[in-house]
Amino acid sequence: MGVVDPAKLPLLPMTDHDRGDETQVFAADANGAELAVALWPATTPMLALAESKLVTGQVLATSQLAAARSIAAAAGIVPKDIPARKKSIEVNVALASLHQRDLFRLIGDVLRVNVVAGPAPLPDLAIAANHVSAVDLLAAVADLDGLDVVASGITTYLVPRGTKLPKLGPGSQQIELHVRGGNAQQAMAAVQAVASTKLASCDHSPFELDVKKVSLAEALRAIEVASGVPLDAAAKCPIEATTTVDSATLVATAISGDKAAAVITSNGSDGLVKKSKDIEVQSQYITANGVAIQPARTPMPAPPETHDYQKWLAHLVRADAVYRVGTRWFAHLVMTDGDITVTDDRDKNPELADELKRDPPQIAPAGIDVVNPDRSTKTHIPLATKP
Repeated sequence: MGVVDPAKLPLLPMTDHDRGDETQVFAADANGAELAVALWPATTPMLALAESKLVTGQVLATSQLAAARSIAAAAGIVPKDIPARKKSIEVNVALASLHQRDLFRLIGDVLRVNVVAGPAPLPDLAIAANHVSAVDLLAAVADLDGLDVVASGITTYLVPRGTKLPKLGPGSQQIELHVRGGNAQQAMAAVQAVASTKLASCDHSPFELDVKKVSLAEALRAIEVASGVPLDAAAKCPIEATTTVDSATLVATAISGDKAAAVITSNGSDGLVKKSKDIEVQSQYITANGVAIQPARTPMPAPPETHDYQKWLAHLVRADAVYRVGTRWFAHLVMTDGDITVTDDRDKNPELADELKRDPPQIAPAGIDVVNPDRSTKTHIPLATKP
C-alpha cells in the first residue's frame, strides 16, 4: 500500500464547467464506477456500462456534476441520460455494478409486469437514478443495449432492433413460469406437467425467465424469446418423474390453477417433480420429505462490519477516495470485508457504530482520523493506492 500525498496527485481534465456546489476529489486507485456513482447528483439521472478503470488523480470542479463527469471520463465510463418521457412508478437505484436481469426483475415487480429478454449476455450497469420512472429506466437500458421494447399485455419483451415477436399459438389457461439457469427442455417439461400443449424442446442452452398471470400461449412465446430457440411439436425429450430431491438444484417451476410442477437437476440428471400431499411446489422453491430445494444462486456479499466499533477499526485498510461537496467531506474506505462511504456529518452516518455517530470522523485530503474507543487517541486511515 502506497500512502499518497494528495497535493502531488495529477490533475484530471475537466469536461464541464457548470455552476453549483464546488467539489474537490482526491482518488488513489479508486474504482471509477463506484466513485462516479457516489458523486453523481440526484437531480441528474445517469446510466452507463459498469466496466471501468481505476482512477488516480485530483479534481477541483465548479459543481458536483462536473466532478462526477471528470471522474467518469478518467474511468472510461460514457454516461447516458435517462430521458423523462413517460410517467410511471418511480424507482431509486444507485449502484456501480448491477446485473441487468436483476434490474429487469426489479422493474417487473415495481410495474407488475413481466420483463423478458433474450439469452444474449447483457453487460452490468452503473446507475445513478433517483425518483426515475421505471418505464423510462427500462427504455434507457434497452436503448443502451440496442434493443426494442415490445409490449404484449402485461409482458414486455426486449428484443434486437427490428425483430418481430414469435406468433402466439393456442392456449388460454393462465400459467406462472420461472426458469433459473434451466433450459428450454426443462422449462417445457414443467409446463407440460400443468398444461396441455404439444410443443416441446430438446435445447440445453441455459436462460432465465419469470412470467406471472399470462396465458399458456404467452408463456410459450416467452420461452422462445428467452431461450432464443423455437418450440417444436416434433421434439421428443421427456423428463422422467422423480421424488428424490436430495442434493438437487431447482431449475424450473410451472404453476397453473391447483397444479404445480418443477424440474430439478442433480449430478447431470434431471427429474420432474409434481405437487402432491408430500411435495410442495412454489414459484421459487420446493419442499419434499422436509428438504427444501431452491435455484442455484450467486451468494450476495455480506455488508462490511459497521456496528461493532472495534471490528470496524480492525477491518479498515485504506481510503481510496476523499472528496468534498460544498463544505461537507466524504471518504470512501476500503475494508477487508467490503467498502463503505462515511462523512464528517454526525447525522449522516446512520449505519455506523454509535461511537462514530458520537465522534464523527475528521476527513481531509490525506485521509481520515477516527477517535478510538478510549476517546483519547485517534486512528489515521490514509489516502493510499492498492497494496
